[in-house]
Amino acid sequence: MNQVNERIQLFIAGDSTAANYPAHQAPMAGWGQLLNRFFSENVEIRNEARCGRSSKSFILEGHVSRIWENIRPNDYLLIQFGHNDEKPQGTDPFSTYQEYLTRYIEEARNKYAFPVQLTPVQRRFFEQNGQLKQTHGEYSAAMKQLAQRMEVLLLDLCRRTEALFESYGPERQKLLLPIFH
Repeated sequence: MNQVNERIQLFIAGDSTAANYPAHQAPMAGWGQLLNRFFSENVEIRNEARCGRSSKSFILEGHVSRIWENIRPNDYLLIQFGHNDEKPQGTDPFSTYQEYLTRYIEEARNKYAFPVQLTPVQRRFFEQNGQLKQTHGEYSAAMKQLAQRMEVLLLDLCRRTEALFESYGPERQKLLLPIFH
């Protein structure tokens, strides 16, 4: 149990869309880099997201170990992968992707922390006809299925960012570039 004077930690396991970027790359920033703006000083954001990582490579390369070493009961783990899982060396949506996501969920629960899944952020790709191109295949659906099966809170960032991009349209959505690279 967190001590009264200890801040809740909110860990992020994810890819470049959530990662921190150095000042010289500003205004580009991952969503995790900006998250502290929405919480009081009672919440410590621990952004472990890494560019180019999939649910699989984040584990195999040991990035997740910093989370497991520091996460405490009643902390939170935000899990957002999919962009790099789609690559040939990545994972399959309804088998290995779900298997790796399950590892994050189970370990967080073993530490008495709260896992939260986030579907991948929509890419800013528009077709010539002005329609947003769907690029995530079955990864969002696979994450939603797993969240339901394992009774994990799910935030549908894919759907929300898709609606945002469509409301802006192909040209105006470029104004969002600093946040959504």
